[in-house]
Amino acid sequence: MAGDLRRLQGRCDNLPSPGIQLGTKATLAPPYPVVAAFPTHSELATLLGENSWTQAADLVLLDPGEADGYVRIWAAPGFPPLRHVAYAVQWFGLALTLLVIYVVTICGAPP
Repeated sequence: MAGDLRRLQGRCDNLPSPGIQLGTKATLAPPYPVVAAFPTHSELATLLGENSWTQAADLVLLDPGEADGYVRIWAAPGFPPLRHVAYAVQWFGLALTLLVIYVVTICGAPP
């Protein structure tokens, strides 16, 4: 029924946003389902025919235990900490390699 209340569990997240936007965006319009890469609040309000679109929660990412919907495996944005360590090891390795090349070519060259 339309009046039934339902409890959902999840976490709030922001709408996705493009890093760089090339060209003009396509207008969101039916038929449904509408495919949109980076919709804004105003575009969603227009599409859904809502007068006011609340910004209290942009998205609710449902918990994996919820009954309806798609498979939900949400990952936090950004790189994992181990990737930062790998970059640090890579750059220190490069610096050490350059030091070895310098010592061999400049200090180790016979006169």
